[in-house]
Amino acid sequence: MIQWSKLVSRFGKGGAILIAILSLLLLSLVIYSMKAELPWGKVIQKRISKQLPLQAKEYAIIGLWWGSIGSSFILTLLLGTVNKWLPRPAIEQASTKANSNHRIFWIFTILAVLFSLYLRAPRLSHSLWNDEEYAMRRFSHGTWEPQKDGTSKFEPVSWTETLFDNGHGNNHLMASFVTRLSLDLWRSGTNAKSEAFSEAALRAPSLFVGLITIVIIALLGHEIGGTSVGCSAAFLMAISPWHVRYATESKGYSLMLFFICLNLYAIIRALKDDKIRWWLIFAISEAGYLLSFAGSIYVAVSINLLVTIELLRLKKSRGVFTLIAFNLIGAIPVIIWMFPSIPQILAYLKAEDSLRLGMGWDWTRDYFSGLAIGFQYSNPGLTHSGTSWLSQCLTSTWLYLVFFLWVAPIMLITGIVLSFSRNTASRLTILAPTIAGVMAYAHNSAQNNPMVVWYLLYTIIPVVFALPLAISFFGKNRPWLMHTSICLLVITYAALTWNVNQILQLHDRQPIRQTVATIKEVAPNAMTATFGVSDRQSQSYDPHVHMLESESELQDCINKSRDAKVPFYVYFCGATVSQQRRPDLMKRVAQSDEFTLFAKKSGHEELFSYQVYQLTPSQTSKPY
Repeated sequence: MIQWSKLVSRFGKGGAILIAILSLLLLSLVIYSMKAELPWGKVIQKRISKQLPLQAKEYAIIGLWWGSIGSSFILTLLLGTVNKWLPRPAIEQASTKANSNHRIFWIFTILAVLFSLYLRAPRLSHSLWNDEEYAMRRFSHGTWEPQKDGTSKFEPVSWTETLFDNGHGNNHLMASFVTRLSLDLWRSGTNAKSEAFSEAALRAPSLFVGLITIVIIALLGHEIGGTSVGCSAAFLMAISPWHVRYATESKGYSLMLFFICLNLYAIIRALKDDKIRWWLIFAISEAGYLLSFAGSIYVAVSINLLVTIELLRLKKSRGVFTLIAFNLIGAIPVIIWMFPSIPQILAYLKAEDSLRLGMGWDWTRDYFSGLAIGFQYSNPGLTHSGTSWLSQCLTSTWLYLVFFLWVAPIMLITGIVLSFSRNTASRLTILAPTIAGVMAYAHNSAQNNPMVVWYLLYTIIPVVFALPLAISFFGKNRPWLMHTSICLLVITYAALTWNVNQILQLHDRQPIRQTVATIKEVAPNAMTATFGVSDRQSQSYDPHVHMLESESELQDCINKSRDAKVPFYVYFCGATVSQQRRPDLMKRVAQSDEFTLFAKKSGHEELFSYQVYQLTPSQTSKPY
């Protein structure tokens, strides 16, 4: 008790509790490293002796042990130098009563959240698309495996696979964890079978943190430029089609954006107040976005670089040690959880068959188009329900081009320039994600690493702040003009993106469920087969579908349907790419009289739009 009293008097109650937690964590990790299976133990050696590739279980053993050793070293260092970095107890300041501006701020923030919910809620029940279905099947749900007797059996994924399997570098660990919890909770509440799933349950965590992100955006904007900047930034984020899309997707992007915004708000408050709780939120949220999407590492680098500059500018040298220490605290969960993934990701990046995307002009056009309207620059094909920058140009008024090609870019550049001299909040919130995006592009293009445009989703953050900041600067001496201009900005952006957001609301990106339902509604006992793009993804909705790899397998299915006297359907998406992958099957199914076109289901892109073909009645022993 005497020792505890000394800790409290020296570091405050919060500091003493943090020291106690770090000490207990160190003790736990030391015990774990002494009792856990060793990386060179029997389990690993048995796998190696059989010349079998390591799997999630073995990677977990190796990564968790080394992660515990590394984290133990970090904790020892932190506890040994606690006098150098732990913030001193702060004097609590008297709280001020809320004024009318605060009430207005919260009224408009709540309205932005409600509008955000209106735009996003209809997407919860959409069919899973390619990436979502893959993530669900591999990391949070399970898969239908073929059995020796020709049937399929559902095999749920293990928690080891959920937490540590990352063979293709696409397990967004935090997202896999929370979506699995959400799905398990849904099953418990509905008494659904283990093989059942709900799109809404999978996407609910992303939507929830997406709505909270709107609130944090408002708070960050308030730090930058008061009520007008905060509320307008919240509405711009609520309207953004890119955020509408990924705030309702069961991957890690919505979580990443939430944790980045929380991280920015926490460090701004920590630099102001130097309170342990804000430093701790900074550390936890940094770990959160790194575990939600590892590609956000560039954000961590840029934020910490700018915070260091701010601390040195303010001559707060002790703050630099505090920053380093809380970065190390945030690194502990990342090291422990990510270590099993690192060798898997590195192996994937070195593999010849890993995804490679050119990052030239076409990539850049798609990025800026996504940032503006949530869709790519062009969207070839006539069978899809989506849109593109070019399509919107053809169907919109002159205001569309004037706003997106002139007004918005000029305001964006102006806002970025102004952020240098506005305040600490503007420099961190606008410059850090911008620098991170430039770093990510430069590094990945130089290394030829796989990177799609939505990996830079976090660059929405500087956009929604820079635009109203530019207006607030030019209208600072005329408040009525400033508020009118900001309202016009929000209304114009909402009007110009309304059609795009309606498409996102009403049309599924990839209608896998609807395609299968079209068949089952008319022929519940039908035999089905698929091939080409996203063939594996259809199995979650059509467990007994046949995956065709050759024309002989197609003929075998035809023979079985004749023998069983049941209808037979073949469906595929992305006709162009599927033609390139399986020209023999496309010729037999889509270019012969043997099959008849039964239905078409449009997705946002031709790649994810389906065609369903029916074996013609004359080809079966019994009409149907």
